[in-house]
Amino acid sequence: MYASLTARLASGEYGSSVTARRCSRTACQRQAVCTLTYVYADQTAVLGPLATYAEPHAYDLCEEHAER
Repeated sequence: MYASLTARLASGEYGSSVTARRCSRTACQRQAVCTLTYVYADQTAVLGPLATYAEPHAYDLCEEHAER
C-alpha cells in the first residue's frame, strides 16, 4: 500500500515531524510512522500520517505493520 512510505515521510510530504512514538502492535519496538483510526459514522478505517498527539482510540503503526 505504501511502497515508498519512508521516502514520502522523509520528503516532508506529510508535514513536519512529531514526537517519536513506538508502534502500537504488541512486542513491536519499531518507531511509529502512521496512525490508524476508525471513522464509525462511515465504517471506514483510515491510515494516515503519524498524528501530532497520541490518541487513546487510534493506533500508531510502524512501516511494516502499516503495510499490512
